[in-house]
Amino acid sequence: MAEPTKDQLQEQIEQLKKDLATANSAAQTATAAKEQTAQELATVKQQNAELQQQLTDERQRSGDLAADLNESEQLTEELQGQLKRAELRQAESDTHIVTDGTHDYKVLLKSFKFKGTTYQAEELADDQELVQQLVAAGVGFLQKIEE
Repeated sequence: MAEPTKDQLQEQIEQLKKDLATANSAAQTATAAKEQTAQELATVKQQNAELQQQLTDERQRSGDLAADLNESEQLTEELQGQLKRAELRQAESDTHIVTDGTHDYKVLLKSFKFKGTTYQAEELADDQELVQQLVAAGVGFLQKIEE
């Protein structure tokens, strides 16, 4: 084998310099990409931490809302009971006494429907026949007054 000439060696050196420059450029690009990826990773980690905190806060708020809902439901039940008791007291104070000709009855409702017609409790005072029909039908809003 013949030894390379000076020109050939010079060409090889030039090619090696180009290859080295290309490798250096690729290394710089890789380093920059690595740094950018590291920055993006840090940003994602920060966002993840913020989302985890938001999730914790929302879970706490959800627990607080559930407690508030439970308290509201209990208060609603209590108020409904008070309303029913008040309605009963009101109904008792405004009761009408009617008769079917034999017995007297306390009317427990202010209005009612019977056979498709709506009546007011006051109307029963003047309609003994309707009272008889209601008694025969066994309606629950006429309470027999025991003597």
